[in-house]
Amino acid sequence: MDALTLAALVTVAAIALLAWCIWALLQPPIKRQQSHTGSLRQPPPPPAKPATPAVAARPPAPPPPAPVPPPPPAPAVERTPPLVHSLEAEVTYTKADGSTSVRRLTLYSYNRQGDIPYSLNARQEGQQVTKQFLIERISKLVVLGDPSTSITAVEDLRAWIPLRIREKGEAPARQPANPQQRSPAAPAQPISAPAPAVAPPSLASLLPQGAKGFAVFDLETTGTAHSSRIVEIAVVKLEAQGRITEEWETLVNPGVPIPNAQIHGVSDGHVAGAPAFAEIAGLLAAKLDGHVLVAHNLRAFDLPILRAHYEAIAGVEIEFGDGVDTMPRSGARKLKDVCAQCGVDLAEADAHSAMGDTRALARAFRQGMAHVTAATAHVTVTTNALLSAPAPTLTRAMVASPQPRSSWEPMQWTLERDQSFAASGPKSTKADSPIHRGRDALVQLGLTYKKVNAIPKRNPPDFLLTTSLELDNTKMRDARASGLPVVLLSDITTARLGSSLRAWRWRGDDPE
Repeated sequence: MDALTLAALVTVAAIALLAWCIWALLQPPIKRQQSHTGSLRQPPPPPAKPATPAVAARPPAPPPPAPVPPPPPAPAVERTPPLVHSLEAEVTYTKADGSTSVRRLTLYSYNRQGDIPYSLNARQEGQQVTKQFLIERISKLVVLGDPSTSITAVEDLRAWIPLRIREKGEAPARQPANPQQRSPAAPAQPISAPAPAVAPPSLASLLPQGAKGFAVFDLETTGTAHSSRIVEIAVVKLEAQGRITEEWETLVNPGVPIPNAQIHGVSDGHVAGAPAFAEIAGLLAAKLDGHVLVAHNLRAFDLPILRAHYEAIAGVEIEFGDGVDTMPRSGARKLKDVCAQCGVDLAEADAHSAMGDTRALARAFRQGMAHVTAATAHVTVTTNALLSAPAPTLTRAMVASPQPRSSWEPMQWTLERDQSFAASGPKSTKADSPIHRGRDALVQLGLTYKKVNAIPKRNPPDFLLTTSLELDNTKMRDARASGLPVVLLSDITTARLGSSLRAWRWRGDDPE
């Protein structure tokens, strides 16, 4: 064997060895693939027979698509029951004296103290007056027509009330707080500019049915607690259209030392000759009767103190109603700031005087306040045994003014039938002006009205009715010159025949 042949054999052997190695390397993947379809111990399949032409088999039909499960039902949205205009309920209520009774009430609205429901505005069956019922004194409430709604815990009642009863001043309709609770059919609201400021309600819309008007008032007191004593009170009465019909004020002797005179300027010396509250309680109740109370911080300050004063005396039964509180819940809350927002300037000289604060508040209230809510009840006086008693008054101006040699001095005047009088007031062509109404009231009592332009020297009237001692017109000058008694319009509001009124007579210069 020559060298060439040997080299050829070696080459063939090397190629065969290389082919076997390649075959061996290819064996593991084939075995792994076979492990998915059968056992590795199965013998290799027989060699395939030569392919014979055949008709291709039809591929199997694809399996039908799996049914799509219906979408899960949307989670039920818990809807808040709609607020109602009124709700009939049977309430077990405990009064301040400890007596408990079951009452059938018509619930209209509720009031808050801070963030907590504090009282219900409701009317008892058979009565025409809406009163406040403190929630903390309700031991059981059952909704008539729905006996399943029976609430006995105060905390549960406080949580339930805002869900069914509107807050005072809140519209009965409720908008969902969560946007997801709105109907999906509702179109999306476009982004727009901020809504314009809410227009203030009209004064007439703030009055409940049967109210005569508003009694704007302010108190100056010995402190801020509800047990504080009144040292000064002022009232400005308004008609439904906002016209001022009467102003009245007086200092009040609290019967105790005044510790905070530096705040309101009323000292012990000022009230030394002033009437006690019991002396003016009957007159004040008559002035407030039928009117809606208006005050700045009414519910937290003025009304509790005024109520405590009436509860401390006998002879007057009075329900104050809920009134209108002009203090906002947020933002600038001081009287001066609220007045400024209404275009009214409260001068520093008038601040913390009862009449100064009351006049400013009355002017601002007439301009309209968007944040106030309507009253549901006016003041109702059922008993007034103190009305016939004399009601002297003493004002700051009377105390502060020096005693001149020429001045008005008070006197007592008894109204009797067939007395004659003249009248003097600001010029007005309106038939229902305050001086005209006062004139008509005296005529109805049996007095005779003399229509004169000047006080005649012959057969003068018995007295002159006027709106103010400060008027300077012909009849007032004649009254001063002749010493004719002058009666203020504010002092005849509750006058009766035989009652004793305060009148004034001009005291001339003393001779030197």
